[in-house]
Amino acid sequence: MSSLKDTQKDFQFYLFERNEDIFSRITGPDEDFIQTRLDVYAEGYLIRLTEILRMNYPCLQRCLGEETFVEMCEAYIDAYPSTNFSVRHFGEYLSEFLIDQSFGKENLALAELAKFEFTLVSVVTASDAKTKRLADLAQIPEADWAYLKFKFHPSLKMETFNFNVADYVQNFLDQELCSELQKLKEQQSVIFWRDGLQTARFSILTEAQKFIFQSCLEDKNFSEICEGLSEFLPIEKVAEYSMNQLVWMLNNSLLSYCEASQ
Repeated sequence: MSSLKDTQKDFQFYLFERNEDIFSRITGPDEDFIQTRLDVYAEGYLIRLTEILRMNYPCLQRCLGEETFVEMCEAYIDAYPSTNFSVRHFGEYLSEFLIDQSFGKENLALAELAKFEFTLVSVVTASDAKTKRLADLAQIPEADWAYLKFKFHPSLKMETFNFNVADYVQNFLDQELCSELQKLKEQQSVIFWRDGLQTARFSILTEAQKFIFQSCLEDKNFSEICEGLSEFLPIEKVAEYSMNQLVWMLNNSLLSYCEASQ
C-alpha cells in the first residue's frame, strides 16, 4: 500500500511535469475519467498561479496585453513551478526568465519592468521596525549632529535601471497613458520602501540623493555626508540641501535609526 506522502509526491509531479505515476492511485471507471479528475486540479493550479502573477505584475500585463501575458505566465510556470506552500515569492525569477525570452517587446526592458514590480511586492512583505520622526531628531543636541548616523527601515531597497520603467509604473498608477518602454541615456537609481504596513512606495534618485543613501548604507556620519555633497552642489547650498533631505527621509518613514555615534 502506498503512503500518503508518496501519493502527494506523485500528485505534485503530475501538476509540475504531467508525470503519470499518479494514475494508478486514482480510482475511476476508466482512464478518461481519471484524466478529467486530475485536469481539474492541474488547470486550477495553472489558473491560481497565473492570477498571482497578474496581481503582482499589472504593469507587465498592460505592456504585453492579455493574450501574450497569459502565454508568458504559462511558460514561466512551466520553467519555475511553485515549490513552496506560500506563493509570496512566486515570480521572483520572472525578471531573469524574461531576459532569454521573446514576447514581442524588448526583452531587457520587460525584465527590468518585472524586476521593478517584484521589488514593490517584496517591500510590502519585508520585516518591520519602528521609524524615527522629526520629534526624535529634535531631541538630539545640535553639537552632536556632525556625528549622526542613520539606518534605514528594513524594507528599503535601492535598485538601478537602464529603461524608463519607473515612469512607466508611475503613469500606470496615476491612470495615465503609459509611455513606451525606452532605454535611458543614463542609468537610473530608484529606492523602494514600505510606508506603514501595506503601502509600497518608490522614488527616483538624483545623483546627490544616491550619494546620501549610499553613504548611509556605508555607515558614514552626517558630517562626512555633507562633505561629500560638495561634489554635487555649491558649498553654500549643502547645509540646506542635506537638512531638507533628512527631513524628507524622516517624514517618509525611511529611517529606523538616527543617533549620534562618535
